[in-house]
Amino acid sequence: MDMDAMSNTIKAWVENPAKFARAHGVTVSNTANMTAPEEQLHILIVEGFLLYNYGPLMDVFNKCYYISIPYQECKNRRSMRQYTVPDPPGLFDGHVWPMYLKHRREMEESPLTIGGVT
Repeated sequence: MDMDAMSNTIKAWVENPAKFARAHGVTVSNTANMTAPEEQLHILIVEGFLLYNYGPLMDVFNKCYYISIPYQECKNRRSMRQYTVPDPPGLFDGHVWPMYLKHRREMEESPLTIGGVT
């Protein structure tokens, strides 16, 4: 994942959400009370379990939430995915889950205030 590109995209959205939307082909219309798009409340949801471990984004977020997933549920979901090249045997237990736990620990130790949902 190109974290620098994602960070730049998020920062461009934060700078001017209505302009960003228009530049990306999203029609921004006035609300019922005819407030100009530039004056409306805009919400951007950014998801991914590595977000809170990437320093340049730490000062961008207004609210941070973490939704955890139990081991067995995560393993079941991963095994149901259809990839062109399937995961080799042992990848989940040997790499995917340990990396999830490592990055979760780092996130929990970060200075961000993160609300959690388990």
